Amino acid sequence: MQLLAEVRLEEWARTLTADLPYGRKAALELATTLALEPELMLLDEPTQGMGHEDVSRVTQLIQASLGPTVPCSWSNTT
Repeated sequence: MQLLAEVRLEEWARTLTADLPYGRKAALELATTLALEPELMLLDEPTQGMGHEDVSRVTQLIQASLGPTVPCSWSNTT
């Protein structure tokens, strides 16, 4: 539940994945992956469909979980 809170999904905890908005699905995918405590993740636009505030939170979460070196493709710069 902590990872859900970190990606701002706590209020969506009982919602089916199919019913989540696109940006929330992306946040859920990231949270479930981070729960596995991977040593390496290759990320392809992990913040696509998210609002500015969520992009900042997710970026900080990725850096805190995996350190400064994360292979990642970004095109959502706003």
